[in-house]
Amino acid sequence: MKKKLMIVATLPPPVHGSNVMSQYVVESPKLRESFEVKVLPIRYASSINDIGSFRLGKFKALVDSLFKLVFVLSTFRPSLVYFVPAVRGTSFYRDCLHAAILKLLRQNIVIHLHGKGIRQASAKLFDRQLYKWFFRGTHIIQLSPLLFDDIKMVARREQVYFLPNGIKSEFCDYTTNTKAVLKEDVLNFLFLSNMVVTKGPLVLLDACAILKKNGCKFRVNFVGAETPDVSALRFGSLIDSYGLKGY
Repeated sequence: MKKKLMIVATLPPPVHGSNVMSQYVVESPKLRESFEVKVLPIRYASSINDIGSFRLGKFKALVDSLFKLVFVLSTFRPSLVYFVPAVRGTSFYRDCLHAAILKLLRQNIVIHLHGKGIRQASAKLFDRQLYKWFFRGTHIIQLSPLLFDDIKMVARREQVYFLPNGIKSEFCDYTTNTKAVLKEDVLNFLFLSNMVVTKGPLVLLDACAILKKNGCKFRVNFVGAETPDVSALRFGSLIDSYGLKGY
């Protein structure tokens, strides 16, 4: 008989890196070969711009998800719970409610972290103690050993496993002649992310301006939704100011 796995995570829509990777986990045939899987999808935001805002609908969604969590834990009785929380701010406090239920019902918890900022947030005594409670008795997945410094104040190294993100193999073309691509005269850049400042779209624009100034031939494509920080209007204005229209 297969062991039971419960997945508690935000899933698309809206589309952003963390919930896309959670969707890959949910759809993984390898996982379902080993486990009987039950998914509790959590959706608070309807769009990228809705992330971080407050609406009464989000409060209702939170209450509903907490009741569903208790019900599924009581009826499904998982051997393992895979939980993808927010890492800081109000969203983290919200996910502490989910963690409280999981801990109260003595679940075996795997926490998958898709962001950073915990070290900075832990500067406050209350938050530091809350993070320690949150991670206590759990297993933790981070994307890279380089990120452990972000949680070392609130978690032990032996709790942590490192697993980089990947993409589905059907998206990859293994027949591409890499040497031929590198010999092309025109450099091609792709920015694939929502337009969040910390993801670096403005840094890439700066780099493109330097390439243009030095006479380099290049093309660049930005693929991602606008955000309050980098709206389409602001981004278009920056492109014009750099003289990059047409690149």
